[in-house]
This record gives sequence, C-alpha cells and structure tokens, in this order.
Amino acid sequence: PLLNRPLVSTPPPGSTFKLVTTSTAIKDGVVNPDTVFPVEKQWVPPQTNNPIENYGGKSCGGNLREVFRRSCNIPFARLAVELGGKRFSDGADDFGLNEAPPFDLPSPAASFVNAPGEDFDNKLAVLAQRGFGAENVQLTPLQLTMVAATIANRGNEMSPYVVARTADRNGTTITVKVTNTEPAEPRPCTMIYGWTNSTI
Repeated sequence: PLLNRPLVSTPPPGSTFKLVTTSTAIKDGVVNPDTVFPVEKQWVPPQTNNPIENYGGKSCGGNLREVFRRSCNIPFARLAVELGGKRFSDGADDFGLNEAPPFDLPSPAASFVNAPGEDFDNKLAVLAQRGFGAENVQLTPLQLTMVAATIANRGNEMSPYVVARTADRNGTTITVKVTNTEPAEPRPCTMIYGWTNSTI
C-alpha cells in the first residue's frame, strides 16, 4: 500500500509504447507519415505460425497517421521487424529505457524493453510483439510520461525532480534545486513531434 507506483511499478505499456516504435522508425527512415500499411485483420510474423491481430480482431490499415490514430497493432509489429533488433533496441535506448531514470527519490525502477545485446535474429516473432508494447515490455508510469514529454518537447528530455527547495520550520531556505534551462539530454525523436501534434 505504501509503494510509489509511478516510480517502482513496471506494468506493460501496451499501445502507448507505439510512440517509441513510431519515433524510432521515422528517425531511421523506415517510414514517413504517408507510408501506407495494408488493411488486414491478421499478420503472421516470421518464424511462427501464430498470427498477430488488431484489438478486437478488427481490420485496420492506412497511412501512418491513420494507423497511429486508430492504434492498430499489426503495423507496429511490422515496423519492429523491419527495424530489426539492433535499431529497435537503440530506439528504446534513445529514450533512456532499459535503465532507471535520473530522479531525486530513492530506488526508481528500470523499465524493460530488451536485454543488453539481446539477439532477435531468431526471435522475430517476439520482436514483432514488442513493437506494440506486448510480450515482456515493462515501463514505469514515470518513464512512459517522460517518453511522451520528450516528444512534446521537440525531442529534448528534461530531468524530473520532486524537491525544488527545502526549508527549516521558520521558512528559511536550506537547499535549492539547481536546474538547467538546457535539456538534460537531447533525444533523437524530434521528427515525430510535428505530425503527432496535428494528428492526436
């Protein structure tokens, strides 16, 4: 009951992870907002006979704007496979995932997208599922918020903090959090900013 869930819980992100897959695919030139995906109910990724479906088994397709707006699963599974394990993993790392976020409260949990150096050559079906936030992807609410904020902030990730100032019982300042006006670390996800703002 006393767990700080936004900081330490790591639930599966589901479709919200499509932000990461989309940003990575745009950055790496795999897609652009006008790339068209087929309208389909099922898609069988490589190395398996088990199909991936859209939510509710519905048909879904169209350009990237449309499939992003409708949150289709199959296009993002396809994108993950097309990116390949290395670029997909690098995209997660670009957002600071797979590690604990910089934070001024103790023991923030690390998210999980892939193991260090994980080889997807023989795990393309797993890679496909991770492309839309399924399989074993886990993100803390804090890190998912940071992903969305980084995109909204034109690719600049800020360092979150809780305590801006401490004071004694008389209100006299003891410490002040020194913040930079510059972003903590630029993330290569600026290209998604413009059209997501106009699309969602």
